[in-house]
Amino acid sequence: MSKLVLMGSGETAPSLVGVHRQLLASLPNPHCCWLDTPYGFQENADILSAKTVEFYQQSLHQKLNVAHFRSSEQPEVERQLCYTLVRSSNLIFAGPGSPSYTQLHWSKSELPQIFIDKLHQEDSVVIFASAAACAVGALCLPVYEIYKVGADPHWLPGLEILSALGFAAVVLPHYNNTTGGNHDTRFCYLGERRLARLESQLEDGLWIWGVDEHTAVILDLALNTFEVHGKGGFTLRLQGRSTFFESGYHGSLQELRQPGTTDQPAAATAPVAQAGPTTQGLITEVVKPMVERFDYALHHSDGLGAAQALLDFEQVLVDWSGDSDVHHWQMARAQFRNLLAQIGDSAQRGLQDPSQPIAPFVQTLLDLREQAREEREFQRADQIRQRLLKSGVDVQDTPQGTRWALRPEAMAL
Repeated sequence: MSKLVLMGSGETAPSLVGVHRQLLASLPNPHCCWLDTPYGFQENADILSAKTVEFYQQSLHQKLNVAHFRSSEQPEVERQLCYTLVRSSNLIFAGPGSPSYTQLHWSKSELPQIFIDKLHQEDSVVIFASAAACAVGALCLPVYEIYKVGADPHWLPGLEILSALGFAAVVLPHYNNTTGGNHDTRFCYLGERRLARLESQLEDGLWIWGVDEHTAVILDLALNTFEVHGKGGFTLRLQGRSTFFESGYHGSLQELRQPGTTDQPAAATAPVAQAGPTTQGLITEVVKPMVERFDYALHHSDGLGAAQALLDFEQVLVDWSGDSDVHHWQMARAQFRNLLAQIGDSAQRGLQDPSQPIAPFVQTLLDLREQAREEREFQRADQIRQRLLKSGVDVQDTPQGTRWALRPEAMAL
């Protein structure tokens, strides 16, 4: 038996690189392929495939072949070549796109049975992430049709891959999503209200498996165990109540096949409103220290420190450029551009305190003024003070001594 992996999102982000390395290390001689079906309808499909291949090459130092199956209507020879590549691979990977499109075209192909056959063999890994994960259960969630188009909440037939392995479940990736900001987009963009409606349509005993973003659940079918890795957690939901498994949890597959029937502790049972921690937009969390360093450096006139913070920020943008969470990557990029504008504005005005370069000259005149006062040449002392005032330097005589400061209009010059 092999490993089935479900990822909630972040499948090509730095947050899950360690999981990919662990999976590759479990194979004696990895032969990896990537299926392009979930986004096969998109005009930028070639670019998305190339980014995933690049991620494997640069982050994992592993070759990734693309198994082209963008439509079940493609020529038969192309379909057969895809099947051959998938069958000859021991790591099969599919990810973001449209769940309903994936379900439609895979259901008209040999691929679901190939996946099941692979999972019954030894030393194979099958990874379903994001949209692909949404399609492999007993039912498939048409998330775009509901969230973007406005269709009534409903299910499509699933590919039954989990059912073939003994799991009565549907999969919801992006389970702790917060993209909506001012409206509820948890539970794969559904929100609590729509999820409750969908849950009422499920047959008795059919569980919802919620996989948080930047999180992977590894089901080891040979060892009969599962593990949770990443930034979030894994939730089992039935009739409005949830059991949450945090990252780092190791358990038996019996806990997933027959939840609630084992004596194994550790998972927390709670109402669904207390689901796992939010990790949506993780890149915006990663760059927070760079933003804080930039602000501190700029406030303390440290141009080189601000530049270093920007360079570190830019490297994070590069490292996360393959993440399917495009929305928050673009938010981080917009923040980066804003910081660039700030440092440009500061450079225009000058980061250095404008009083510093003239301080020695002002102090020389103040010393001459003080000498004139000691010699009771008050007219000469007043002349020096007036010349300083005309030059934009305020002079104040205090009990603690003479103080001076540049007037605002002088600093703006």
